[in-house]
Amino acid sequence: MMCSLLHDLRFMFVRNPADRIAAVYSHKFTDFPESRPFKRKFGPIILRKESSRQVPYLDKEEYELKDDPTYEGRHVSMDDFARYLGHVSVSKMNEHWMPAYQLCQPCSVQYDFVGRFEDLPQSADAVLEYRQLSNTVTYPQQTMFYRSPPMQHNDALSLLAQLVPLVRHKLFLIYGYDFAIFSYHVPSMQL
Repeated sequence: MMCSLLHDLRFMFVRNPADRIAAVYSHKFTDFPESRPFKRKFGPIILRKESSRQVPYLDKEEYELKDDPTYEGRHVSMDDFARYLGHVSVSKMNEHWMPAYQLCQPCSVQYDFVGRFEDLPQSADAVLEYRQLSNTVTYPQQTMFYRSPPMQHNDALSLLAQLVPLVRHKLFLIYGYDFAIFSYHVPSMQL
């Protein structure tokens, strides 16, 4: 394994942590059809832990049969999700919302290239060019599977601004290494 690492190109892509938090919530816990599996798996856990709403524990058969939307986690608010992130250990987070420093270990792996989501097509082209693959491989366009466009930075900030300052501050601390390591600015919101 180490031998192949010496000859392979090591790269990763990161996203502004504020945008990533808001986009994960938006795409995994709102009304996108693709989000249903996440709502069913994580919604009840989040609601049980962070919401004042009562969500009883169910066995698998009961869980499958319930029609009440809270059982499927359909009503997870951004506040519920943010508070949940503040209480779960970073090392136990799902990879969709785990901070990039924990997920990709940039302090342990010597990456040849770190690209940004904000300029993904250009960064991907740079990786392909570096490996002299730009004539044979192209970066794919967004597929129809993802029906929604990526969340814009201002939309993410608006969503995060709805959180109470203490919860927002805790989120920014959790993702603080991502802001610092990858040179993103912590949003200047009233904390």
